[in-house]
Amino acid sequence: FNRPRVAAAGNDKALTYRLAAELGLPMLDTVFVPAGMEIPDSIWLDLPWVVKSATGWGGKEVFLVKSKPEARAIRGQLPHTSLIVQPLCTGWGRDVRVFVVGRRIIAAVLRCSLSDFRANYSLGGSCELYHLSEKDREMVQAIIDELNPDMVGIDFLIDAGGRLLLNEIEDAVGSRTLSLLTDINLLEIFMSHVRERLEAEKP
Repeated sequence: FNRPRVAAAGNDKALTYRLAAELGLPMLDTVFVPAGMEIPDSIWLDLPWVVKSATGWGGKEVFLVKSKPEARAIRGQLPHTSLIVQPLCTGWGRDVRVFVVGRRIIAAVLRCSLSDFRANYSLGGSCELYHLSEKDREMVQAIIDELNPDMVGIDFLIDAGGRLLLNEIEDAVGSRTLSLLTDINLLEIFMSHVRERLEAEKP
């Protein structure tokens, strides 16, 4: 039900990071490598780096790279895919997903992994509810104001100092962690929102 611009940002990380830059939101240093182009040696200053498909999801096509040969091998695996290259976040193995319906922040969940730099619950991570600070909420609100989504998950990495860094926007987000931790029925909230929006748009 999301508008095309929301779906586009949710399915292309390059668009998400461009949005973050335009809004002045904190994020990791990011290099975009178009499909078919080799990862330039000039960016390899401090390893390790994370290399990921611009259009991947669920922690898939995300790689921890510790050398130039590893990076070249990944490009060989994904020759026709645009890539995102970033330094490994100092608070690796943790992220926060914020569930948004309409212009409402429904809840936030902290996802953690002790064994993987990816914190996805589907990859074996754990989860708990997360309290957003006022500054965190201001960041989320800036994204809501810009995109006006119907339902998204906004994912943030956490650096070593506890600061949230925008990582990606999930279009039509799954909510297993929220269902596990609360009695919030995200589907019911979303369908109520859809009904209200359709009623409001009737001529």
